[in-house]
Amino acid sequence: MLVQMKAIALSACLLGFGSSAFAKEHPKLQSATVISQNIDYHTGSERQWFMDGNPVMVPSAQRSNVVVIETAKQRLTLTETGFGSFITLLIHGDIKYYVEGKHIVIPDAYNNGKKHKFAITHSENIAP
Repeated sequence: MLVQMKAIALSACLLGFGSSAFAKEHPKLQSATVISQNIDYHTGSERQWFMDGNPVMVPSAQRSNVVVIETAKQRLTLTETGFGSFITLLIHGDIKYYVEGKHIVIPDAYNNGKKHKFAITHSENIAP
């Protein structure tokens, strides 16, 4: 009986503390307006691959997505690079984003909430 009571007390403590300690923190969404977007495809560079142990230079391409957004206080230039699909934004449309470390993350509402992570390449304050 005493063992069962200790087990119940222990599980109650773990449930009480565990739910707060392991609760997933939801990021604070902020609003901005999209000023411009430029999705570009860069070619001309080469990468070194190995075939049967021999180095081979293979042409490669890099895609980039440069977006300019404006918040109430700042205008930010953001860059997303990679080989995957990029988010397409409506110019002069409003977006929701959140800050994750040194990046801006824009959830894609039309693609099951896929996170698009952008590096901040330029920022300027807007005069009041």
